[in-house]
Amino acid sequence: MIKTISISAVLGLSWQLAARGSRGGQVSVITSAILVFSGCADTGWNASGPTPPIVSESLARFEEQLGEDTAQPEVISSAEFLALPSDIREYLDREVLSLRSEEKRYRALRDWALEEFSPDFEYDPSYTASIEDLPASGRINCFSFSNLFVAAARYTDIPAHFQLVDSPPQWNFNDETWVVSQHINVSGLVYRDLTRKEKAALRAQHRSTGTRLNPNPPKRIRRTYVVDLNPEIAVDAYRSRAISDDAALALFHSNRSVEELLAGNAEAAMMHGRAAIAADQRSPTAWNNFGVLLSREGRLADAEQAYRTALALDPDGETGASNLERVYRRIGDVEKADAMAERIYSNRMRNPYYHYAMGERSLADGELADAVDHFEDAVRRKDDERLFYFALAETHMKLGDFRRAARNLESAKEYSTKKDQKRYRTLSIQLARATAE
Repeated sequence: MIKTISISAVLGLSWQLAARGSRGGQVSVITSAILVFSGCADTGWNASGPTPPIVSESLARFEEQLGEDTAQPEVISSAEFLALPSDIREYLDREVLSLRSEEKRYRALRDWALEEFSPDFEYDPSYTASIEDLPASGRINCFSFSNLFVAAARYTDIPAHFQLVDSPPQWNFNDETWVVSQHINVSGLVYRDLTRKEKAALRAQHRSTGTRLNPNPPKRIRRTYVVDLNPEIAVDAYRSRAISDDAALALFHSNRSVEELLAGNAEAAMMHGRAAIAADQRSPTAWNNFGVLLSREGRLADAEQAYRTALALDPDGETGASNLERVYRRIGDVEKADAMAERIYSNRMRNPYYHYAMGERSLADGELADAVDHFEDAVRRKDDERLFYFALAETHMKLGDFRRAARNLESAKEYSTKKDQKRYRTLSIQLARATAE
């Protein structure tokens, strides 16, 4: 999970608040919001693109602060980030590295991480433990798990990288602060041996079709794997993208910064905020959360600079735009605040997940017809998202329109993986009973 602080949310109730409070030029009652990749993360930046000039300007502006020594026990370096304690290394040496096959090592590591190691910990999205800190904390979340798995995979010669997942973010309200949590997991490529049946099937296909398939197929093939502490995310067909170790380290420190801020530890929060930018100066999450810390100190001009940097790195970012609007209103620049509010509103109208969030809100309020309208708006903007169709199926079921419910349920299944479709069985049974009556 990756955490970000923001005035208004990409999903959930905060979108409702923003729809009522931002476009008309009113000041939101929410003080700030934070983006967090803390537990179970898409920040929107393109690490391969050119660096906006404002990044250099901001680094120069905050040079003294960012250059302060952050090598304190709570702040880990890039080398420490993927370091494994001796007891884990000893286990991996004995149980995993002894296996010659890459596929067998991967399976042994995955089984250990998911079935033996992580069940001993309490799942806690509010605290992101480092690998070293895991045993003492007794807590784990999706970021901590991904950190551990990447380190262990590379130690056992299994390719692995951090991966941000475009799953719908979750929003929570904490002490006048909206915290949005997004998702991160692990992916890589491993070789595995073809089974006899697979080889025989390839040869049979070659003989029956006359195609140019190799009659003597290779002994091994490479396949992509995904390992996730949340099995539902792992089987869903969400888009994802790999990020560098430095970007992951920046997100780790951003998480810790948010967690320290919410705990009332302003000094520790700022320490981790500086470390996040030092790890990856191109992270909009790091710059956004650093801006929140500056804003909390009353340094509005500096906060504006940080938010503008976050927005330059992620032009469609809701959190940076919302926080920047808030700063403009606090300093009395109504024209810029209104312009930013219009920008936010325009982005929301194009975002299918905004309409999905509004539909969920209407559904919770019992406004079923409005919920249908919002979910259909979401489908019009993204017609391959099973969440939207399933929401429509549930809503039509409540309205007694079983024909439309069945049609949307079939669409939800169409855009889901086979493993994921079992979640629709309950609604399918309900529909069958309702139509039989």
